[in-house]
Amino acid sequence: MDKRRVSLVLVFVMIISVIRPYVWYGENASQKKMTAKAATVEVWDGSVDTSWYDREAKSFKISNASQLAGLAQLVNRGETMYGKKITITADIYLNRDWGNYDSWGNLAPDNQWTPIGSYQHAFRGTIDGNNHCVYGIYINMQENVQGLFGRVETNSDYDEQAIKDWHIKNSYIRGASYVGGFVGCAYRVDIAGCSVEDSIVIGEGDRVGGLAGSSYFSCCIERCHVQGKINGENYVGGIVGEILENHGGVQNCYVKGNVSGADYVGGVAGFIKTRYGPHYSYSQGKVSGEKYVGGLIGSFVSDNAISQGCYTVMEVSGLSGTGTIYGQYKKKPSSVQDAVYLKKNSINQGLCDVGCDEFSSEYRWNQLEGSGVSEEYLCGGEFCYNNSEYYGVSLGKDKYPSFVNAKNKVYQASFYDDKSAMFTQRYYNSGDKIDNLQPYITEGKMIRWATYDKSLQKYVVWDFQNDWIAEDISLYPFEITSMKNAKLKKLLGSVHKELKGKDVTKKSRYSEKSNYNRSAELTVKENPVIWDGTEKTDFFNTRSEALIGVECKIYTASQLAGINSLLQSQDEEIQQYIKSGYVEFKLMNDIYLNEDWENYLSWDKEPPKNKWTPIGNEKSPFTASFNGNGHTIYGLYIDTKEDAQGLFGEAEYCGYESSIKNLTIKNAYIKGGSRVGAIVGESLEQICVFDCNVLQSVVGCDADGEYAGGIVGYGNQINSIVGVNVNQCKVSGGDTVGGVIGYCNNSSLIEQCSFQGELSGNYTVGGIAATVNTCNKISACYSLGTVFGKQCIGGLIGKTQYVNSWGDASYTACKLEGTNQGGILFGCFPTTDYNCSDVKVYYPKECYEEKGWQDIGCDLNGVGSTKNYFTNAARPREYFTNGKFCNENKDIYGMILMQDEYPQFLNEKNKVLKIQYWNKNDPNTSQQKYCNYKEKLADYQPYKSDNIQVEWYVYANGEYTDVKWNFNEDLVITDTRLGLCRQGEVIKPTPTATPTAIPTAFPDFVTPSTATPTPKLTATPTMKPTATPTLKPTATPTQKPTATPTRKPTATPTITPTQVPIQVITEKPEKTPEQTKIPTVTAAPKQASVVKAGKVFVVKKIRYRVIKVNGRKGSVTVKGVKGTVKKLVIPKKVVYKGIRFDVAAIDDRAFYKNRKIRRALIGTNIQSIGKMAFYGTKQLRYIDIRTKKLKAIGKKAFIGIYPAAKIKIPRTRKKKYIKLLANKYG
Repeated sequence: MDKRRVSLVLVFVMIISVIRPYVWYGENASQKKMTAKAATVEVWDGSVDTSWYDREAKSFKISNASQLAGLAQLVNRGETMYGKKITITADIYLNRDWGNYDSWGNLAPDNQWTPIGSYQHAFRGTIDGNNHCVYGIYINMQENVQGLFGRVETNSDYDEQAIKDWHIKNSYIRGASYVGGFVGCAYRVDIAGCSVEDSIVIGEGDRVGGLAGSSYFSCCIERCHVQGKINGENYVGGIVGEILENHGGVQNCYVKGNVSGADYVGGVAGFIKTRYGPHYSYSQGKVSGEKYVGGLIGSFVSDNAISQGCYTVMEVSGLSGTGTIYGQYKKKPSSVQDAVYLKKNSINQGLCDVGCDEFSSEYRWNQLEGSGVSEEYLCGGEFCYNNSEYYGVSLGKDKYPSFVNAKNKVYQASFYDDKSAMFTQRYYNSGDKIDNLQPYITEGKMIRWATYDKSLQKYVVWDFQNDWIAEDISLYPFEITSMKNAKLKKLLGSVHKELKGKDVTKKSRYSEKSNYNRSAELTVKENPVIWDGTEKTDFFNTRSEALIGVECKIYTASQLAGINSLLQSQDEEIQQYIKSGYVEFKLMNDIYLNEDWENYLSWDKEPPKNKWTPIGNEKSPFTASFNGNGHTIYGLYIDTKEDAQGLFGEAEYCGYESSIKNLTIKNAYIKGGSRVGAIVGESLEQICVFDCNVLQSVVGCDADGEYAGGIVGYGNQINSIVGVNVNQCKVSGGDTVGGVIGYCNNSSLIEQCSFQGELSGNYTVGGIAATVNTCNKISACYSLGTVFGKQCIGGLIGKTQYVNSWGDASYTACKLEGTNQGGILFGCFPTTDYNCSDVKVYYPKECYEEKGWQDIGCDLNGVGSTKNYFTNAARPREYFTNGKFCNENKDIYGMILMQDEYPQFLNEKNKVLKIQYWNKNDPNTSQQKYCNYKEKLADYQPYKSDNIQVEWYVYANGEYTDVKWNFNEDLVITDTRLGLCRQGEVIKPTPTATPTAIPTAFPDFVTPSTATPTPKLTATPTMKPTATPTLKPTATPTQKPTATPTRKPTATPTITPTQVPIQVITEKPEKTPEQTKIPTVTAAPKQASVVKAGKVFVVKKIRYRVIKVNGRKGSVTVKGVKGTVKKLVIPKKVVYKGIRFDVAAIDDRAFYKNRKIRRALIGTNIQSIGKMAFYGTKQLRYIDIRTKKLKAIGKKAFIGIYPAAKIKIPRTRKKKYIKLLANKYG
């Protein structure tokens, strides 16, 4: 008997051992469905099929896993698919038990996937997933660049997405670094309409993302989403781990799941180093890490950072640099920020919207105005209505907003009083019935509502029981008992002709202003290796495995000199690689070309041993990229009569990313015939120079030579010179001598350049540039030192003929010495071509008053100047020395107060911040000061003489906080306003206003019953009402309603509104004793009495005129701009002196013949655009009309704008706006 039992047990064990492993875990309903489905679909058997591929063909179709594996094999062997398009025609199943993907970390399935593309061989074709799915990807390898695709590069047609409309489900992807669900590493490609759902993406190293591990150089990820778990070390994001130098960014994407890592962890992206962050994207779930952790982005420290229309409800946790929106963020006045987070007591307690600044200093209060929003605002419809083109929510069903569709689109129902003033608004979905609001029911007067029916051209009764909402609705009151037979006044819109011409609504790509960092001066090694005069080329390898092309690492001076041998090589393969634009020479050490480099000033008499031969000449120019990698070249010596001298003799364009960058030259002596520069002697075609320094050097031409510059001697069609500094240098020559560049023709950009030293020449000498024939933009440059010349000398530029635009502030404080036609700013300048008040150039006037210098020496005709042309340029010297100039331009300039004589470019140590000691009750005791970053403040006691001790609390974003300033411990890390409080008082934080409509004539009333969330009035138990205050009624409403229901109402009486008394209700009415009094509630703050109709004020360079004020609300019209504005953004609302104004109109001639505006965004509250509002705005190339309330456009409003300008209008208003625009633009 015992033997039989043992035998039965053994048989049972054997049966169980052959059952699939997932049976041990049990199957839920969805897993059972997947198991059943696996029995009917074609699952990959591990084979590889390449028979479908024909090298001569341009398009292919893939229908199964074996063919997809064949694609991976072909690409990894070198067939990059460049110029070829692949279409997926079926769902693909890579493993059978994909329902148990979450157990694959322990129990591996049958088939492991090899990514399509690698470091060596990137995929460069186009794939259309045709909305099919790939199920069951399994990767578990300790190697870099893992995902469905390993590495993807630019395809043949850049306007077409490289990967689109393809989806990954139930997959397990694990690698080292550069790990993503779809792509490990993406370079200059677009990914659109893709998703990763119910999957796990893990990286043991850095750069891990749910969709892409790393994205750089013009990648655009749009209409994508990720649902699952993403885990890595550093640079971890729900969509993408790291975004570098990206023009497209992340648009219309979302993440739902858990994202975790160590440093740089974000719900959407871990790290972004580009101007453009996510646009109209959101994140839900949990994100956790140690440092730089954010619900939206881990670290976003780019200059002028932009993120629009985003929200996050992530539960965020980290040790430092942790914020609900951004872990680390570089806050700037010019930044456009439109991202919000949900304020909930249960999550993210103690966190601010931004964790820390770009220098890792922690914030203690919110830094972004209006960033924290209530659940009612986010989920109750207002957020979706304000962003109706992108978001929607099914009210009462959805927990949070999602992207808009026909079912969840939100509409607004607006209730108006008898003065046609809106007093409340509610939000509904299409097909919903509106709640019948009865504000006067306490008087026993039943109110009925009417709306304007455009098809009938009259007001009609709204039937709350039968009528439903299909678009925005405006409702006006009337009283049945007294006004049955009266008529409402008809408000008819004018009829417009059909628009003739084309309507272009295609979105243009984002442009990017690059982010440039300054290289610090490096210390000299104690025992440097001196160049022996030889040349070596052993560093060159055409089979390098760099991420971009061929990377050649330079370790020694002999290898640096060997670049010339490569340029002159007869080897066709070497020449092909160098001229391809994909070669980058990268400096790995400091280089020492001569001994005794510190005595470079004596080399004119005692030359050193080694003479340098410039890299590149007229026959063999340098056509690659050079990355100094932050290193320095010491002791460069050139003394010759030949032209085109410098580290590089002649350098030319070699491709999109060709540049010379991140290099410092120190203790150099460079003399040549003509065309001499420390970095580049001559460039004839589109060279870029970024982040380079020339320190303590001599650079110059012969006395009869020309074109000398501290960085570039002669530049024709220079692409960009950005972030370069020439410091403690002597630059000299005959004619055309500039501190940074001698001669510049057809340049795209000269930005953030400086010169400090001695500059001398004969004709045309300038502190930054000697001659600028044409330049698209000059921005943020300064010059200090001495400028000497005989004719046409200038502190900034010697002679300029045309500059398209002047960007951020530039200044000069040079000592000028000349004999004829010299100017403080410009020696020769085209005064007739510019509005000089718009050019941001400055100088300290005390330095030039004694000699009587003017800001311009002469015009282009040689006529000398007798007056100053730049009315705003002359400033007191104190403006530069006390910190005000630096604070007004804090994203560019800084200085160590009481130490630096003049402002320098910004770094961590010299950042200048503004401190306001503010007493709103007594302005005489207020004071404004400036201090450096991370300084302690002096305790300011304005009433000290009266023995009144005061304390100071932080005042931020228009409200008091409960943060008391500790003068002994607290450090200043941002502009700070401190509010005064006398000792013994307690400042209570101002409650944050819920961003919903504020009543103008009525409070918000309670509706009896509704399925839709509506604002409810909170009763005050300690107050009991007595008499009911009333207001006198006014005339019939004169405003035309803006929307119409699609379903006809049940009745069409001809009625007029009654003069209904207004009753302010604070709670439910009940009988009260006579002695009980109701306190008066005033909606408007004290400041409201100061602002009256007709008042003109300026906010962010836009001039507004007040139309009306009603309590804490009002409306304004746009009158124009003050100063230079290139991108005009007319907001929905503007706040002035505590009053929130709707921006409702644009005045006649508001931007008449403005020469600077290139783009215009018209906000969502604009109802009319005046006559000739943009007439003659010749540079206006793109107009984005976002308002859906536009009723009128005046004559010639857009006549005379850029001939090929594009106008974008809302889809739902297309026909109406086409009529409005008829014959009014061109």
